[in-house]
Amino acid sequence: MTTFPREREGRGINLAVDPFGTDVEIIERAVNGRKIKLKWDWGKFKSTEGFPVDDNLINWVMDRNRRLMSAFYVLTSGFTS
Repeated sequence: MTTFPREREGRGINLAVDPFGTDVEIIERAVNGRKIKLKWDWGKFKSTEGFPVDDNLINWVMDRNRRLMSAFYVLTSGFTS
């Protein structure tokens, strides 16, 4: 188990897998509406290509983008009228 320091609180964060080490982690995600489970080898990690992105994360990012675009529209339309 790896401990990373937290400067503000003076305590460490315990992680089951060292994300910069050579461990293999079993990852479970909901991708394209179905549950997947795969072994992710952090020792061979070079890029995020092939990493399963959970549907909830994609939906969250898309929702934030819509909200930002709406806020931008309101701000710019208020100044042009």
